[in-house]
Amino acid sequence: MGIQGLIPLLKSIQKPVEISEYAGQVVAVDGHCWLHRGAFSCASELARGIETNAFVEYFMNLVKMLVFYKVVPIIVFDGQQLPIKQVTTDSRATFRSTKLKEGKALLKDGKISEANKCFQQAISIIPSMVAKVIKVRHTLHELDRHKVQHIVSPYEADPQLAYMLKSGQVKAVITEDSDLLAFGCSNVIFKMDRSGEGVQISYTDVFDQVAGITDAHKFRYMCILSGCDYLPSLPGIGLRKASDIVKGRKTIKDILQVVQNRFAKEIANEYSDKFAKADAAFLYQFVFDPTSRTYVRLNPLPQDIKVDHLSGLGESPQNRDIPLLKSNNAIHLDHDRILKESNKENIDPFAQLGTSEFNEFEFDDKALQDMEILLKKVEPVVKPSLPPPSSSPPPRMFGPRYISSPLKSITNVNSSLPRSVPSVNTTTDRARLTALLKPKMSTFTVWKDKELPKKPTKSIFRARSPPPPSSFKPVLNKENVVHTPPSIKYQSSQKRKSILADYPDPFAKIKKPFALADTSIVRRGICKK
Repeated sequence: MGIQGLIPLLKSIQKPVEISEYAGQVVAVDGHCWLHRGAFSCASELARGIETNAFVEYFMNLVKMLVFYKVVPIIVFDGQQLPIKQVTTDSRATFRSTKLKEGKALLKDGKISEANKCFQQAISIIPSMVAKVIKVRHTLHELDRHKVQHIVSPYEADPQLAYMLKSGQVKAVITEDSDLLAFGCSNVIFKMDRSGEGVQISYTDVFDQVAGITDAHKFRYMCILSGCDYLPSLPGIGLRKASDIVKGRKTIKDILQVVQNRFAKEIANEYSDKFAKADAAFLYQFVFDPTSRTYVRLNPLPQDIKVDHLSGLGESPQNRDIPLLKSNNAIHLDHDRILKESNKENIDPFAQLGTSEFNEFEFDDKALQDMEILLKKVEPVVKPSLPPPSSSPPPRMFGPRYISSPLKSITNVNSSLPRSVPSVNTTTDRARLTALLKPKMSTFTVWKDKELPKKPTKSIFRARSPPPPSSFKPVLNKENVVHTPPSIKYQSSQKRKSILADYPDPFAKIKKPFALADTSIVRRGICKK
């Protein structure tokens, strides 16, 4: 598949890439390449006609890997057989048939490993395998949730991938076919594994790597001369020789003139005609446009092109009933909406408070909810009439006095409300509010006296308040204070401490390592030098 030796030639410009770098972007995938890789694990079953879904599971795991890294995949499959590729297709079919026969013969002889190698070389992705994957993809709820789009190309998947990349519908292409570079794909990822790591080649770096190849036309001519799927190479011409021929010429006529000078006239004339058709295959194949749901050319046709050069590209399937292309209900999806829906579980919920879905803030704390209910009940609906002016100061409704007796204050407020305001339930609402407004110890109060009463008096408020003045002292009722005698255990411990205080520590010196030489230890007595 592809241009022989092209990937090794461009090894110096290959860069490692992780698919997570394309998070939030759209990436097209060559579906046949992934199916071919998945068929390697079940090549023996496919060769013997045994029903298996191993290649489908492998394919789905790669798709799930892209979705896991927040990449929007578009899977592209091959469609009809391209007429210009008939010779290559027939030769490959003959090779696969030969390998299939060899594998079956080796399997009869008991050589399982050799037979599996032949079966792997005989793998062919048939339309029924593609239909099976598409059917599974439509029935799985997970992929339907991620809205994975698929497209069946009219003929080859390579021009379809190139069209989507050139038109800006995707940011990169994942494939194993080096033909994508000849189609002019600017960003191609090869050798993508199940962990999301691969190798990336940028089209602009190709011109710096190959000497004398300065534009896309010369690079395409070099690939055709070295041999491609649409035209085999002439004897003795590979990538190195093809680059030497192309780098000094500007047009196709100049390149073909070199071929005519090196080979016989009959070979050169036939090759020149096939070269023009192969060049047209890289430029003017039919592709599917998801935006208009129509089949168009990869590039607009020039006015001076010969109709004979387009004969090998097939007919437009626009108004034809082709069963293989019936699944092309590939409506152009809104990729921003897909990303929003797929990432909805990972969005910070507090970042959505400003949206229409989160207009009202919901209290999670039960205490805050109860407080909200009580405040709504206490708050008057109708403004009460103002009381007549009085010489006495208004009652104090805030501060430590109010907080120290919340139930009494609420009763006073409730009694002054109009009749339209619902009264506070004395059994449940008061208990909840009491728990909410429970006073806490002040962190600013500094007590100077050591003896404190067991219960605070009315003069000592325990709510949080600013620091009291320096002259403040708590009022103590010394007459009612009862001093209990210390316990026997406490008395014995104090007596032991007083006895030990009269004698020095017997092990004070041996605790120091340098005092061991001058110390003599007596088992029952005091240590002396």
